[in-house]
Amino acid sequence: MLKNINRIFKVLKKNEIKSLFLIIILTVIVTFLEMISLGSIPIYVTFILDSEKLLNYISDFSYLQFLNEFSEKDILFFLSFAMILVFLFKNLFLCFFYYLNGVVLRRINNRFSKGIYNNYLYTDYLFYTSKTSAELTRNMAEVTRFVALIGHYIR
Repeated sequence: MLKNINRIFKVLKKNEIKSLFLIIILTVIVTFLEMISLGSIPIYVTFILDSEKLLNYISDFSYLQFLNEFSEKDILFFLSFAMILVFLFKNLFLCFFYYLNGVVLRRINNRFSKGIYNNYLYTDYLFYTSKTSAELTRNMAEVTRFVALIGHYIR
Protein backbone atom coordinates (compact mmCIF):
# COMPACT_ATOMS: atom_id res chain seq x y z
CA MET A 1 0.00 0.00 0.00
CA LEU A 2 2.83 2.43 0.78
CA LYS A 3 4.33 1.64 -2.59
CA ASN A 4 1.06 2.61 -4.26
CA ILE A 5 0.86 5.84 -2.26
CA ASN A 6 4.41 6.74 -3.33
CA ARG A 7 3.43 6.13 -6.96
CA ILE A 8 0.40 8.36 -6.57
CA PHE A 9 2.47 11.20 -5.12
CA LYS A 10 4.94 10.93 -8.00
CA VAL A 11 2.27 11.67 -10.62
CA LEU A 12 0.45 14.41 -8.73
CA LYS A 13 1.34 18.09 -8.84
CA LYS A 14 2.29 20.01 -5.70
CA ASN A 15 -1.04 21.79 -5.40
CA GLU A 16 -2.88 18.46 -5.75
CA ILE A 17 -0.75 16.93 -3.00
CA LYS A 18 -1.48 19.94 -0.77
CA SER A 19 -5.18 19.51 -1.49
CA LEU A 20 -4.99 15.83 -0.57
CA PHE A 21 -3.27 16.65 2.71
CA LEU A 22 -5.99 19.20 3.44
CA ILE A 23 -8.59 16.51 2.76
CA ILE A 24 -6.77 14.14 5.13
CA ILE A 25 -6.72 16.78 7.89
CA LEU A 26 -10.42 17.45 7.31
CA THR A 27 -11.06 13.71 7.51
CA VAL A 28 -9.53 13.66 11.00
CA ILE A 29 -11.72 16.62 12.01
CA VAL A 30 -14.79 14.85 10.62
CA THR A 31 -13.89 11.77 12.66
CA PHE A 32 -13.71 13.83 15.86
CA LEU A 33 -17.01 15.54 15.06
CA GLU A 34 -18.63 12.14 14.55
CA MET A 35 -17.29 10.91 17.88
CA ILE A 36 -18.52 14.02 19.70
CA SER A 37 -21.97 13.85 18.14
CA LEU A 38 -22.41 10.14 18.76
CA GLY A 39 -20.97 10.45 22.28
CA SER A 40 -23.48 13.14 23.17
CA ILE A 41 -26.48 10.89 22.49
CA PRO A 42 -26.03 8.67 25.59
CA ILE A 43 -25.67 11.75 27.81
CA TYR A 44 -28.90 13.18 26.41
CA VAL A 45 -30.81 9.92 26.73
CA THR A 46 -29.49 9.34 30.25
CA PHE A 47 -30.68 12.78 31.29
CA ILE A 48 -34.14 12.12 29.85
CA LEU A 49 -34.48 8.70 31.48
CA ASP A 50 -32.78 9.33 34.82
CA SER A 51 -31.84 12.95 35.37
CA GLU A 52 -30.91 12.43 39.04
CA LYS A 53 -28.22 9.92 38.10
CA LEU A 54 -26.59 12.36 35.70
CA LEU A 55 -26.92 15.31 38.11
CA ASN A 56 -25.28 13.25 40.88
CA TYR A 57 -22.44 12.38 38.52
CA ILE A 58 -22.04 16.03 37.51
CA SER A 59 -21.83 17.11 41.17
CA ASP A 60 -18.45 15.33 41.43
CA PHE A 61 -16.90 17.91 39.08
CA SER A 62 -16.33 21.36 40.56
CA TYR A 63 -16.39 23.18 37.22
CA LEU A 64 -19.93 21.88 36.52
CA GLN A 65 -21.43 23.06 39.83
CA PHE A 66 -23.19 25.95 38.12
CA LEU A 67 -25.64 23.42 36.60
CA ASN A 68 -27.18 22.86 40.05
CA GLU A 69 -28.65 26.36 39.85
CA PHE A 70 -30.88 25.42 36.89
CA SER A 71 -34.05 23.35 36.91
CA GLU A 72 -34.24 20.01 35.12
CA LYS A 73 -36.39 21.53 32.38
CA ASP A 74 -33.82 24.23 31.74
CA ILE A 75 -31.00 21.71 31.59
CA LEU A 76 -33.04 19.53 29.24
CA PHE A 77 -33.71 22.56 27.05
CA PHE A 78 -29.99 23.44 26.96
CA LEU A 79 -29.02 19.82 26.23
CA SER A 80 -31.58 19.64 23.43
CA PHE A 81 -30.35 22.90 21.97
CA ALA A 82 -26.73 21.75 22.26
CA MET A 83 -27.56 18.44 20.54
CA ILE A 84 -29.22 20.27 17.67
CA LEU A 85 -26.25 22.61 17.32
CA VAL A 86 -23.72 19.80 17.44
CA PHE A 87 -25.50 17.75 14.78
CA LEU A 88 -26.21 20.80 12.63
CA PHE A 89 -22.56 21.90 12.74
CA LYS A 90 -21.37 18.37 12.05
CA ASN A 91 -23.68 17.95 9.07
CA LEU A 92 -22.78 21.33 7.60
CA PHE A 93 -19.11 20.49 8.01
CA LEU A 94 -19.71 17.10 6.35
CA CYS A 95 -21.42 18.83 3.41
CA PHE A 96 -18.43 21.13 3.03
CA PHE A 97 -16.02 18.22 3.37
CA TYR A 98 -17.73 16.03 0.76
CA TYR A 99 -18.04 18.98 -1.62
CA LEU A 100 -14.34 19.79 -1.27
CA ASN A 101 -13.42 16.11 -1.62
CA GLY A 102 -15.44 15.88 -4.84
CA VAL A 103 -13.89 19.06 -6.24
CA VAL A 104 -10.33 17.86 -5.58
CA LEU A 105 -10.93 14.41 -7.06
CA ARG A 106 -12.76 15.88 -10.07
CA ARG A 107 -9.83 18.23 -10.77
CA ILE A 108 -7.38 15.33 -10.67
CA ASN A 109 -9.67 13.29 -12.92
CA ASN A 110 -10.01 16.16 -15.41
CA ARG A 111 -6.26 16.74 -15.55
CA PHE A 112 -5.45 13.13 -16.30
CA SER A 113 -8.35 12.72 -18.72
CA LYS A 114 -7.38 15.84 -20.66
CA GLY A 115 -3.76 14.69 -20.74
CA ILE A 116 -4.66 11.32 -22.22
CA TYR A 117 -7.18 12.88 -24.61
CA ASN A 118 -4.65 15.43 -25.88
CA ASN A 119 -2.05 12.70 -26.20
CA TYR A 120 -4.44 10.64 -28.30
CA LEU A 121 -5.50 13.68 -30.30
CA TYR A 122 -1.98 14.65 -31.39
CA THR A 123 -0.54 11.16 -31.87
CA ASP A 124 0.49 9.89 -35.30
CA TYR A 125 -1.90 7.72 -37.24
CA LEU A 126 0.50 4.76 -37.10
CA PHE A 127 0.02 4.61 -33.33
CA TYR A 128 -3.68 3.86 -33.83
CA THR A 129 -3.03 1.08 -36.32
CA SER A 130 -1.13 -0.90 -33.67
CA LYS A 131 -3.78 -0.38 -30.94
CA THR A 132 -7.32 -1.63 -30.68
CA SER A 133 -10.22 0.66 -29.83
CA ALA A 134 -10.87 -1.40 -26.69
CA GLU A 135 -7.34 -0.68 -25.48
CA LEU A 136 -7.75 3.06 -26.02
CA THR A 137 -11.13 3.06 -24.27
CA ARG A 138 -9.73 1.04 -21.39
CA ASN A 139 -6.96 3.61 -20.90
CA MET A 140 -9.56 6.36 -20.55
CA ALA A 141 -11.52 4.26 -18.04
CA GLU A 142 -8.36 3.59 -16.04
CA VAL A 143 -8.15 7.29 -15.22
CA THR A 144 -11.45 7.06 -13.37
CA ARG A 145 -10.28 3.97 -11.52
CA PHE A 146 -7.03 5.72 -10.58
CA VAL A 147 -8.88 8.71 -9.14
CA ALA A 148 -11.23 6.34 -7.31
CA LEU A 149 -8.14 4.66 -5.83
CA ILE A 150 -6.91 8.04 -4.58
CA GLY A 151 -10.32 8.64 -2.99
CA HIS A 152 -10.19 5.19 -1.41
CA TYR A 153 -6.78 5.88 0.15
CA ILE A 154 -8.04 9.18 1.52
CA ARG A 155 -10.99 7.47 3.19
